[in-house]
Amino acid sequence: MPSPGEGINANEAKFKSWMPAEYEAGYEARFAGASESLTATHCWQAGWQDADLEFTESFRQRRSGEDG
Repeated sequence: MPSPGEGINANEAKFKSWMPAEYEAGYEARFAGASESLTATHCWQAGWQDADLEFTESFRQRRSGEDG
């Protein structure tokens, strides 16, 4: 599994200053129940969105297991 930031186009301005700590803070914020922040850094938003995707997929899989 690639780590955050791998495979991105590093020439894009928003990726030139990738901040792993911001990504982790956003990721943790999603699991802590924080809502998405449109004013946060791109890295924070990416972490939040990745965690939201995992959270949603996990919920879907649990629900499928209960139905089946």
